[in-house]
Amino acid sequence: MPITEKEAEGGAPEVDLASRFEALAARKVVLAGLIIFAAALAVRVGFFSVQVMHGPQLWSHSSTFWNNELSNIAVNLAAGRGYSSPFGMGSTPTAWLCPLIPLLWAFVIWCMGGTTVHTAIVLVCMSALPSAGCAVVYWLIVRHVLRGRPALARSALFVAAIFCVWPEALYQLDFPWYFPWQELAVGVVVLLGMRWIDRPSLKRVVPLGIVAGILALINVTPMPIFAVILLLPVIENRGVRLRVFGYGAVGAALALAVTMPWIVRNAVVLHAFVPLRGNGGFSLWEGNNPDGCVIETRNSRHPHNQPAELHRYERLGEVQYSRVGFRDALIYMRAHPKVTLERIGERAYVIWLTDVTDEWSWDGHKYWNEGRAAIDRAMASTVPAWALLILMIWALATSRLSRLPYKWLFISIVFFLPFPYYFSLAENDYVAILRSWLLVLAVLAFSGEFRKLPELVQGATRKAEG
Repeated sequence: MPITEKEAEGGAPEVDLASRFEALAARKVVLAGLIIFAAALAVRVGFFSVQVMHGPQLWSHSSTFWNNELSNIAVNLAAGRGYSSPFGMGSTPTAWLCPLIPLLWAFVIWCMGGTTVHTAIVLVCMSALPSAGCAVVYWLIVRHVLRGRPALARSALFVAAIFCVWPEALYQLDFPWYFPWQELAVGVVVLLGMRWIDRPSLKRVVPLGIVAGILALINVTPMPIFAVILLLPVIENRGVRLRVFGYGAVGAALALAVTMPWIVRNAVVLHAFVPLRGNGGFSLWEGNNPDGCVIETRNSRHPHNQPAELHRYERLGEVQYSRVGFRDALIYMRAHPKVTLERIGERAYVIWLTDVTDEWSWDGHKYWNEGRAAIDRAMASTVPAWALLILMIWALATSRLSRLPYKWLFISIVFFLPFPYYFSLAENDYVAILRSWLLVLAVLAFSGEFRKLPELVQGATRKAEG
């Protein structure tokens, strides 16, 4: 590096003020992110603590550990039986769920010495970590979309404040699943994807591909969004399309490399190609059969609920069970198009507006007859769902999103996140992530400065040209 005249005369080296300002700004972002994370985590831990105090019987030493597919696989893993038997104790190999969260749960169970109430509390507190991380990621995403406009920082902080106390995220904690981990991974993929879309390069696609592979190991359903992210720069950069395509191929290869050990394992132990999770055909069948459901209930055809279905699962084996389910579901849907369309419409209603009247109650009892806690839980999903849909319709009708940056990326998020559930099961927890993204879009649409953004850009361009 050449020395300056001042350095040659023995003076102090000149300071790169731009670099110092950038470093200072980066430190401020990190500090603000840590504060947001700490606040969101404190709210979640506090909320769960209140839940425990109001329902101590659910967290007493006599309460049973969760009996579901994720828990059973994790228990079998912790006991050394590998990924096996999602419906009980056993060593029959399974790929019913993607592997990462069952593996994490198994590690916790092994460290805690079994499936005690303390283990359950640790798992809930661990789920609070990615849930709090989502508040930070959504804040960073809004900052990135609105970057360069100091007044727009208020919109980003508003998003962070809302997600710190977002009711649906709080109520999800007392029955942990992979949902908060999935939501965090999707948010990171989108944030990295925006940077990749801004300036496609090998440096930017490498972390994107790795995080997308991790997302696939949590849950494969959102992966079409990753495909859209990779393709958008290829479409938009016509002059260097081949080079950008090569970079995108590297990102796709990295995602595949991260997931390849699980794919190979499935081929070896299940003697079949099962890409990431093996219950896709079954989910389609559960929603599309003579007793098909819109939301899973106690009477749904599920191996956990129906002994006959469990026997069928054990008799056919997991791979064949899912394949037969997929085939039978397609046959039923073709033979009963009217019923199929009605169910798709009902699922769309649940996905976008929730089951307000509790039409598909789990046990036939309406939530408003189950006490204050059940009503609060239902309203935590229903009120945001209706409010956000109204805001989005308003935003579209007034063209508030017409100049939205990353428009096709956001469209792919809103389209692909709920898409599989129109045809299988429309569970509230499955599509809670959709409402998070609708909130982000609503804040962007109704930010006053965001509406002025095109005029500001045009004014800056005219000034530069002058």
